[in-house]
Amino acid sequence: MTSRTTGGTSDKAERAALSNAGKALRAGDAAPARALLAGTRSQPDRREHQVGELGKAGAEQLESLGGLLEEHPGDPDLLLLLGAALAAAAGKARGSAVASALSGNQVRDMFSLGQEARQHLHAATEAAPEDPVPWSVLMRLAQFAPGHDGEWREAFAEVTKRAPLLYRANVTALACLTRKWHGSEAEQVAFARERAAAVPDGHPVLALVPLSHIESYVDGLMRGNAVVRIGRVLTQRRLKKRRAKAEVNAASERLLNSPLPHPSAPDAHQTFAVYYHRVRDTERLRAHLERSGTKVAEFPAGYFGDHVKLFAEARAAAGLAPKS
Repeated sequence: MTSRTTGGTSDKAERAALSNAGKALRAGDAAPARALLAGTRSQPDRREHQVGELGKAGAEQLESLGGLLEEHPGDPDLLLLLGAALAAAAGKARGSAVASALSGNQVRDMFSLGQEARQHLHAATEAAPEDPVPWSVLMRLAQFAPGHDGEWREAFAEVTKRAPLLYRANVTALACLTRKWHGSEAEQVAFARERAAAVPDGHPVLALVPLSHIESYVDGLMRGNAVVRIGRVLTQRRLKKRRAKAEVNAASERLLNSPLPHPSAPDAHQTFAVYYHRVRDTERLRAHLERSGTKVAEFPAGYFGDHVKLFAEARAAAGLAPKS
């Protein structure tokens, strides 16, 4: 299994450009974001990473993005950006609850924003047929929509045709396969093992291995009575199982020993860090945190509380200075 492109290096200058584009977008200026995305049309890894960040900023400027698209109809970068922004707004409307716990207002807002996002994202696939990133964003919409199991699978199939190692698409596929969404623990575990076995050493998709065990642990916290669930929290038994630790350690070594330049590498290292922080393996925790970048990833740390606070606690546990 090979990817069409590695996507380039997310170096300091690129991170700064992305940060500045996000700030400008929140202030109503979409030009820097549009220019960044225009430079990634043949680099899906960079494009997926950038639109993931810019979509959050664009969620605050839906009206202005819509007006800009009216001035430039059919622009693939604007279609993708507005679709991602609408998807981010739909996610915010949904909140953190699983589908069965959503209120009527949440469902209505999520459905309305999600439908509009789908329209723009499908238009983006028509404007740039080789681009896998609109399909990746469509997967996120399908994940959180009840009864849309077939939709995310179809979107993932389209991603796989174009860029099978796309990081966020693979993370979303794993999430879709969990019991709490559209699959089962057996399916998501098998998927993580299969994808990890297929990627080259150093690729961030290896983070599916610790993520799979984290998902299984979180799923276990949703089962049984209160006493049973508290016991699972206190013992961390699911994460500390011998097979789980062996699998995660093997994947960790593959990521650390042969690093590949990739914009999502910091996110992958932070996923490993979440696992090692939970099982209190400070040596491996430190190794991943040293490579995790300065921007704190909300997922999967958010499962366990405030992700910024947990990141600081993890660095302290690993004997590292706080990030400025």
